[in-house]
Amino acid sequence: WFFTEGYSKASDATLVSKEVMLKRMENYIRMEMEYINSTYPGLVYAWDVVNEAVDTGAGVNGYRAKESYYYQIIGEEYIEKAFEFARKYAEPEQKLFYNDFNTHDGLKAFKIVSILKPLVDKGLVDGIGLQSHLQIDYPSLIDFRTSIMDYAKLGVEIHITELDIDAKDKSDETQLKLAKRYKNFFAMLCQLKDSGIPITNVTIWG
Repeated sequence: WFFTEGYSKASDATLVSKEVMLKRMENYIRMEMEYINSTYPGLVYAWDVVNEAVDTGAGVNGYRAKESYYYQIIGEEYIEKAFEFARKYAEPEQKLFYNDFNTHDGLKAFKIVSILKPLVDKGLVDGIGLQSHLQIDYPSLIDFRTSIMDYAKLGVEIHITELDIDAKDKSDETQLKLAKRYKNFFAMLCQLKDSGIPITNVTIWG
């Protein structure tokens, strides 16, 4: 309904024009930020402005299209416009992030970097969130490390935003593997941080 004429909830409702959608997007971001910042001043230090916008498999030119009304109505520029509006209404000390999953994948990482680079150059993006839903044996820490170093070249902060590692059972053997996987993952993050990579947050999922 947020994307339809008259806020209709009908399954066949007509989508609004690009001009109207941009106004709705700006108004939504403004109201969200103004409410939070006035009701809970100083609480939020970073905003997840755009989430999961890249799909290098079934997407269109690398963008998540079928599931995104923002893309369908506004086009590729909705990402930049969202960050423009967020920068306009965020408090000066608040940082703006892009967040996505499977960020270790080489093709997806390339697309994310290509999208974010011009926005970083314009001062619109401060960081990237790597969701990091991992398996016990996938991806390799080498691939994950390589992707982090690629993102770090943008000159932005890096957050691990939704870290979990899937274990198929609760056997002692599997739980030991799980513990070692977490240990090795955090050791990698600490090593990167000590080398100057700006990893500033790890959030556990679930």
